[in-house]
Order: sequence, then structure tokens, then C-alpha cells
Amino acid sequence: LRHRLADAYLWNAEYEEAASTFLELAELHLKNDREADAVDIFQSVLSLDPNHFLARRRLVDRFSKMGQKNLAVHHLRQLAEIALARGTVEEAIGAFQQLMTLSEDPTFQERLAQVYESQGEVAQALVNYRALANRYREAQMWSEATGATEKLVALDPDNLVDRRSLIELYEKLDRSDRVLESCFELGCRHEDQGAISEASALFEQVLQKDPAYHEARRRLVDCHLRSGDLAAALRDSQPLTELYLETRDTGPGIDLYRRLIQADPRSLDLRRRLLEFYEMAGQQEDVLEQLLVLADLHEASGREREAVQVLQRALEVAPTRDDLHYRLARLYDEKLGSLPGALNEFRKVFELNPGHSEAMDRYARLLMEQRKAREAAEVLNRLVEVQPEAGQASRDRILSEYKERIEADPTDWTTRFVYGEVCYFLDRVEDAVEQFQKTRSDRDHELRSYNMLGLAFARNPRFGLDLAVRQFRRGLETKGHAEQDYLELRYNLAMLLYKNRRFQESLTELKDILAVDVAYRDVGEWVRLLQEEIAGGASGKSPRLPPRRGL
Repeated sequence: LRHRLADAYLWNAEYEEAASTFLELAELHLKNDREADAVDIFQSVLSLDPNHFLARRRLVDRFSKMGQKNLAVHHLRQLAEIALARGTVEEAIGAFQQLMTLSEDPTFQERLAQVYESQGEVAQALVNYRALANRYREAQMWSEATGATEKLVALDPDNLVDRRSLIELYEKLDRSDRVLESCFELGCRHEDQGAISEASALFEQVLQKDPAYHEARRRLVDCHLRSGDLAAALRDSQPLTELYLETRDTGPGIDLYRRLIQADPRSLDLRRRLLEFYEMAGQQEDVLEQLLVLADLHEASGREREAVQVLQRALEVAPTRDDLHYRLARLYDEKLGSLPGALNEFRKVFELNPGHSEAMDRYARLLMEQRKAREAAEVLNRLVEVQPEAGQASRDRILSEYKERIEADPTDWTTRFVYGEVCYFLDRVEDAVEQFQKTRSDRDHELRSYNMLGLAFARNPRFGLDLAVRQFRRGLETKGHAEQDYLELRYNLAMLLYKNRRFQESLTELKDILAVDVAYRDVGEWVRLLQEEIAGGASGKSPRLPPRRGL
């Protein structure tokens, strides 16, 4: 009856009902111990539906019981793939596990490992890949063992034993390229895990086989540095340095020397090389930073001249850095004793930042020591304009110190005279007059004192013109000095007379100067202009005033 019912379903193309009826029929055959008939019926179901899971499962059971292992394996393998296709992963895993008990074929374990891997069950995948790799190694199936071990390394990259095994397998297969790459990767893992000695040995092994493996050398330098072997790091950094310079690969070069400098921050050679890479890269801020560090190192070691040279290079990069000019000025003044160098750098600070109170204070003092009172006063006056409070304090402090010096030694005529000049240029005329009235008693300062007294009286209307002229004349009447020494007195007198429209007297003084020195200042031009002035006045023409000079 069941045969007929199944045939009827088939006749009507109702295949699902036919398959279900066949399964019932097969079960009846099994109850009656008719194994062969049951197997035929199950195969009939598969002919209707090759993916019929239950029919194939029952066939696996029957063939296993009947001792027909090959047929059982065949159907079980199909069963596993059907389960995977349906997404019933647990059934697929069970099928592959059963296959491993029925067959020695390693592909079943590989498929099982792949299923675990696809499901994210890394631990189980590792167990099966490792067992598979061991089976292949025992069978000396090196290529297959390599594939399984590569899977192990991919799933567990920090397992160094597996990586070492993989290198051995590559060597057996004579895959030298993969041996080098794997040795390098293993070295990197050792380094990451702090096994520096092992990492160094592996990197050196790579370099022995391929000296141009630059990344291995870079890593080896890192290992040397981490182990504190600076000499070895420097040795192995040389080929890298040559490469980076030749290829102008500044990024890795900069990175290399930054790390080396961390190990030896006071090394001039390392910093010079880093500076070279920065310059090559055009990184001006970093160039400047390294130049300043080099200057610090030189100065700290007493190599002031080298520090000066480095600072001069720094100023080529940043010419408007007044602090660098100030630093140079101090080196010239305090360490090298180079007055021209110091004055030149102080002047640049003054031009760039006249409000730099500390620098301007030093500059003014230095100028006064060099008897450059006019320039010192210019510096102090400008400082007061820019930094009123600090400038006034600096000016008062300097004048107070000079006043204390001359009070302590009243016969220090040079200091007194300079103090008087500065007072004059700072428009403290009465203080200036007081000093010059005393310094004129000193033979060396006699003429200059009368000259300054004349200028001081001329500047302050309260004293009157005649008093100023009288000071110049008294100076000119002083005997015993060289003719050239009187020229400044006479020139300033001529300018004062001209300013007060006493043209003829001014012309007389100027001609007296020409009699001594025809090239003195601009006297020749003044004589010509004054003669035209006087001639124009006599003819009634409007006088053409010459440009104001001197006073």
C-alpha cells in the first residue's frame, strides 16, 4: 500500500509527499530487518531531493552499521556541506567531527577548523589547525603543513612558537623570500614583547642574508638603543644615514636621529646630523631649534667661539630675533672680550627692540665706558619712550652709579666728563655744566670741556649767547695744544654764530679752520655758502640760507 501511495504521489508530481511516504516505508523495512530494502528506499528519496537531510543522515547510520565506511563517509560529507548551506552550523560541526572518526583524511579536520574560524571560535579553530599542522609535519607534507601553520600565525600573531615553526617550514620549501620576511616579523614580535636580545639576533640574521633590508636595520638600531648599546646603534645607523642622505628621505632620517639623540642628548655630531636633515627638509623652525641647542651645548662646555658661530647661523634663519642678538652681544662682551662685536649686536637689538630694558641697560653702560655719550643717551631716551617706567628706572640707576663713582673719586676726570656728556644729551644741562666746569681744570679734558660748556650754554637760553661764545673763545685761547685739537671748538663756535646770523664772524672762524685743515668736515661748503649769503645781503637780494648743520 505504501509503495502504491508513493507511486501515486510521484504520478501527480507531489514529490515532497512521495519522499515522506518513502521514509515511512523505509522505517517499516528496518523494523522487519530488511536493511537492503531500506537503503534502496533512502536512495530513492535522495533521487527526488539530493539535499534531503534526514534521508542522508539515515543512510550514514545504515552504512556505518553495515560496515560500509566509504559510503558512510561519502554521505556524511555531503550531509556536512548541506548543513553548512542551510546555516545549521552545529550539525555541520557534528558531521565533520564524526567524519574524523571514520576517516584519516586530513581535509575533514581542515574543514572543521575553517567552520570554527568562520564562526569566530578562534580557540577551537587553533586547536584543529594545530593538530592538522602536526599531522602534515608527521607525514612530511611540508607544503600542506605550511598552509596550516600560516593559518595559525594569522589567527594568533603573538604566538612566537608558531612563527618559528613557520620559518622552519619555509626553509624546507626553500622559500628564501618568505624566510626573510618571517624572520623580520618574528623579530618585530619579539621586540614588541620586550625580548630585545632575541629580536636583535633575528634582525641581524635578516641583514646577513640581505644587507639592503633597511627596515630590519632600523629595527635593529631601536633594539640597540633599548638595550643601552649606543655604540652598536651608531654603527648600524651609518648605512641608514647614507641611504637617507642619498635618497633625500628626510622623514626617516629625522626620526632616526631624534631617537639617537634621546640616548645621547649632548652629542654634537648627532645634533649636527639632525640639523642637516632638517635643513634638507626645509623645516626652518626645527633648524632654528637645533641651532640653539647646539649653541647651548657649546656655551655650557666653554666653547664660546663655536657658540657664536652657531648663533650667527641661527640669525640667518631668524634675523629679527632680538633675543639672539642680545645673547651674541653678551658672548662677545663677557666671554670673548670683543668690543666691536658686542657693540654691533647691541645696536641690532636697539634697532629691533629698543624696549628690551635689560639689553638697553647693558648697551648704554657699554657705550658710556667707551665714551660714546651721545649714543648712550640716544639708547636711554628711546628706552624711556618705549618703556617709560623701566626706561626711567634704568636711566636714573646708571646716572646715580656714575655720580657715586665721581663722588668716590673726584679726580676721575674721564668718568666725570662722560657723565657730563650724557647729562647734556639727556637735556640735563645744569648737571652737565657742573661737571664740565670741573673737568676743564684737567689738561687732557680742557678743550673738550670748554667745547661742551659752549654747547651747554647755547642749548639753554637762560645762559645767553654771549656766555656760550665766551666759553668757546676761552677754549680757543688756551695754549699748549695741537692746532688740530682746536678745530671742533672753532667749528661749533662758527655754527653758533651762524645760527644767530653773525655771518661775518662765522665766516672768519671757518676760514681759520681751512687754514689748518682744508678737508675738515663740510667747512669748504659752509665758506662758499656764507660768502654767497654775505654777498646777497650787500646787494639787497634775499639771502639763500644754507642747510643747517652743526648746532
